[in-house]
Parts: sequence; structure tokens; C-alpha cells
Amino acid sequence: MNLPQAYLALVLLATPLGSPLTTIFAYWALAGGIFMALSSKKSENEEKTVIPDAMLGIPIAILIISRALPIMRWGGIMGLGADSAAYYLNFNRCLETFASCAATPIALFAYPSSAIGMGPETALITLALCAQAGLAAMLYVAAKEYSSRNAAFWSLMAFALSLPQFLTYWSFFLNMEIAMAFTLCAMVAYQRRSPYAALWATAAGIIHFVTFVPLAITLLGLVIIDKEKQRYGMMILGISLLGTLIYQFPAIAGYAENAASYAVGTYGREKALFLAGHFVNFSFYHSALMLFYLPFALYALAQGIRSEKLSFMGIYALVTIALVALNSIFHNRFILLFDIAAIMLAGETIKIFYGILLRNRVSKACGYLLFLALAGYTLYESARMEPLMDKREFAEVKALAGRYGALPIFVNSPTYRQFLEGYGGHPAIASSFAREPWRTGKTEALIYNARRSGAFEPHGDPRYGKISDRVWKYEP
Repeated sequence: MNLPQAYLALVLLATPLGSPLTTIFAYWALAGGIFMALSSKKSENEEKTVIPDAMLGIPIAILIISRALPIMRWGGIMGLGADSAAYYLNFNRCLETFASCAATPIALFAYPSSAIGMGPETALITLALCAQAGLAAMLYVAAKEYSSRNAAFWSLMAFALSLPQFLTYWSFFLNMEIAMAFTLCAMVAYQRRSPYAALWATAAGIIHFVTFVPLAITLLGLVIIDKEKQRYGMMILGISLLGTLIYQFPAIAGYAENAASYAVGTYGREKALFLAGHFVNFSFYHSALMLFYLPFALYALAQGIRSEKLSFMGIYALVTIALVALNSIFHNRFILLFDIAAIMLAGETIKIFYGILLRNRVSKACGYLLFLALAGYTLYESARMEPLMDKREFAEVKALAGRYGALPIFVNSPTYRQFLEGYGGHPAIASSFAREPWRTGKTEALIYNARRSGAFEPHGDPRYGKISDRVWKYEP
């Protein structure tokens, strides 16, 4: 397969068919323009230009500012997504019962953090920032290992400007971020034929099983393709697969049940959203998240296919985009893994494109303006990202903790469920209020009027007592 055919096939595979035609055409136009630019003769400037170490300060500064803005603007953990509440709950459970830490190993951080007087919320913010720093650092190291120092710089820059990766951080997909960093560690170790590749791959599987799945498929692909490392690859795959399955054994039945349910389609709407994976769909990923680096990544991937020398990351990218395109179980989560692969692959071709821009003053000026626009837009989106709850609502929910026993709390929006369980301390049930579902249990219950959903009004019914602005207590 020649380069244009391979590139066209990849562009079509990555086309968001559910998006409006304007989005599809814009994506195709960008892909076509980048292909024509990269297919021209390489610039001599690109070969001679060495990016100084001080330049690393630019993507690092963008990362620090964009990640700090939501916390600084909205205050602490409240400025981040709903999954923070699930980790808050896991941290507290881990402190109560050591055995419960096994479900979320990073909750063990609760012990040293509490020993030095750090509260769960502060500990979680610290972990979230450290996870981003670790992921960015490993991306740079992996890109440098598989490509070059200049390419690694551009991969780090793409990561800093990536809205999907910012959204991963904001959504508080902490386990997934850490597992992604361990995956990159495994890739670097594999390239060096280090036995530690098995350790890093196993760590990824222990922290987040869904992230381990495409890694295991990639390792299997390398065993089949790379004859030189076949025995080594079999050893790494075998050890990591065995270690992951042993640790995840209690949860394997649940994964198998979900996979079987997804395969035959025997699930309701709420289950369908869960099985798709808690992240944006592929169309939104394309249309709203500014994927300037995707065509660069596809071009690099097409070059690998043409030369029949696909790297670890190249095979990983193909595996993850295939899982997304086939609408596999948790396909929305696999978008994030494909995205990190695309960012790493894009570094080499962005480096070449940068050399092309250096050919004359006009294109160089346009390049600087484009960078400023991208950086400005990323920081703007970071600043405007609103939390699920405002400060008053957050205080209202936290005031429920330790009160009213273990009464269930009904909420008319599923996005609030984790906040109510994690910070409110009550089992939450997300359901439409139209039929007043709390009546079916014939027991006392709490009702939360979510700000982003239709309000519930008892209209003077004596069975309802108002606790606060948005919380009611139902007594049959």
C-alpha cells in the first residue's frame, strides 16, 4: 500500500460519520491540506533547527496554567468533574477499612496524606496534578525514545494544547490517566528490551483494566509481527496478562457480564450510556475539541504502514481507533487512548511542518499566530469550564453527610449521582421525577432538585419537608 492510499484509508476510518457535514468536510479539508504540505520536499531548516531546552517551558507553562485555572476559579476539588466525588468516597472507605483499598489501589494514598494532615480533597487535587505531570513527562520520554528530541517537544506541545486531554483531567479520570502513564512506561521499556515492561504493563492493568485491554492486544500484535522480539514479547504479554487477571479476578465476572450484555443488546438506556464509556462520543470529539494534530498523526501512521515498520505506538493507535470505529464496549473511553497515541505520533510530522513554516517570513508569522490562537483557545476553554455545582449547592450537599441515616436520595439527573454519594454520603438513585419513584419503596427518602434538570415542587403536600433550597425529605 502506498502512502496516499494508506493515509486516505486512515482518514476515512477516523471520520466522524455521526457529525454534521460541515464538520466532516472541515476535517477532510484539513487532512488534505496537511497531506499536501507534508508530501512536499522537507525544509532544510527543519533538519538544522534544534529546539533549545528552555523552549520546554512553553508547553509546561500552558499545562500548569490550564490545569490550575478551574481549581483557582471555582475553589478546590469542586472545580473539577463528578468523578472526583467517587474518588473522595473511595478514599474515605479506604481509611475506614483497609480491604476496601483493593478496589481502587490509588486510594492507599489516603494513609500517608492523612498522616501529614492533608484532607481527602487536597490529596485528590495533588494526585490529579501529579498524574497530569507524570503523563506529560512519560509522553515526552516515549516520543523521544521512538522518534527524536524535537519530535518529543512537539508531542508535548500538542498534549498541552489538547482539549480532549484537558477534559480527561477535568473529568477526573484519575485511574485512567495513571494507567496511561504506565502504558507509556511499558512502551519505553519494551523498546529497550527491558523486563520491566511486564511490570509497567501489569501496573496499568491493576490500576485500570479497560486501559489494559488495547495494550494487551498491541502486545499480541507485536508478538505476531516482530519476529526479532517474539520470545521477549510473549514473556511480557504472558506475565502482564497473568498478573492483571489475578488481581482483577473478582471484577472479571462483571466485565464479562457487561460484555455479553453489550454484545446482544440486552440493556436499557442508562446501561447503554455506561457501556459506551463515560466520555464524549466520537462526533463530539471531532466537532468540538479542536483536533489540529489528528491529520499529522494519521500521516505518520500511514508512513509506518507503507514502510511495514509500525512502532509499538503505531500498532496501539490502530488498535484503539479500531475499537472506537467498531463501537466496542467502552468505545468512548478508548477515544482517550487513541488520542494519546495520536499526540505521540503527531510529534514527528508537526516537526516537519514546523520546518516548512520556517521557509519564509510570512509562513513563519502565520505559524506563530496559529500557535497563539490555539494556546489562547485552550486557556479560554479551561477558564470557562464550569463545575457541576456552584459553591452554594456544593455546601448544601456536603451538609447531608452524617445526617438522616442511610436514607436513599433521589435525583433527576444522573450526572449528580456521584456527587450526592461521595460528598452527601447517601445512596443516590437517578430517575425521572414524573412518577415520584420514591413512593414505590414506601419508606422515607430524600429528594434532590438538580439545578440542571426540571424542578420538583410538592405543592403543599404535607408528606414533604424542606431541608434546604434543593433538598426535600419524603415521609409516607
